[in-house]
Amino acid sequence: MAREFRFLTTSNDLDIDWLSLDNMLYEAVTVPAAELRNACKTPIIEQHLGYGPGNSIDNDPAVKFCRSRYLGKDCYFIAKDGVQYIFSRP
Repeated sequence: MAREFRFLTTSNDLDIDWLSLDNMLYEAVTVPAAELRNACKTPIIEQHLGYGPGNSIDNDPAVKFCRSRYLGKDCYFIAKDGVQYIFSRP
């Protein structure tokens, strides 16, 4: 399966659609990290968050991997410390 979901935004973005974000969180379904990685390009985000070899994001209990909808499109997101890193189809 091609990684067709691309990084879209984070909930720290001041221009984010807050109602859509709220709906995304309400409809979220937790998924395994492997499902998110198969669908999304995550290495840069993982490095940005301080993860890498020997320090896997999978082992952090404060991180959730989810599938939902944002702005009417299917999406995946990584939630850590109240910030969502959202991946969507272009």
